[in-house]
Amino acid sequence: MPWGAHKRQYVRLETSTFMEDTLLYQPIRGEFCEEAVPEPCALVVFGASGDLVRRKLLPALFALRQRGLLQPSFYLLGFARSPFTDESFRAAVRENLLACCLEADLAAVTDFAACCYYLQGDYQHAEDFAALRRRLVELDRQRPSGGRHLFYLATPPSLFGTVVRNLQQAALITST
Repeated sequence: MPWGAHKRQYVRLETSTFMEDTLLYQPIRGEFCEEAVPEPCALVVFGASGDLVRRKLLPALFALRQRGLLQPSFYLLGFARSPFTDESFRAAVRENLLACCLEADLAAVTDFAACCYYLQGDYQHAEDFAALRRRLVELDRQRPSGGRHLFYLATPPSLFGTVVRNLQQAALITST
């Protein structure tokens, strides 16, 4: 049976690999893919003040929150060199989501921004990763993640090795 013949809810996916602004539709319920709310977790985003995070990651996370696919205790901890505080980062998140998510209302955006935190740091400095570890412990007390921390690198590829080494040195990840 062709996809169009199914009377199901579909999710709109944007693809930018080779084709700009191509839209794909995939069924999200029924025989193809079941949505499940994951266990509580925290997302640490390196390069949190950058364009990729503003244009793609924040709107996607906001959409997941709106659909009830993030635990209430979920939090995002942004890490970058830009001089933000928690409050100024939240204000930037709110401003960005209100500008790019036209259907979003202020209350929903404010609720999402409340789970966003920020730590200014340098990717090259091990002491900033020790501060990251301390901040995760602190935030896990407020918003339990079960120790599940996902690390998203929205940085230039030339920094990947440095970030991973510093995460290992700070005992935030282990090699297997």
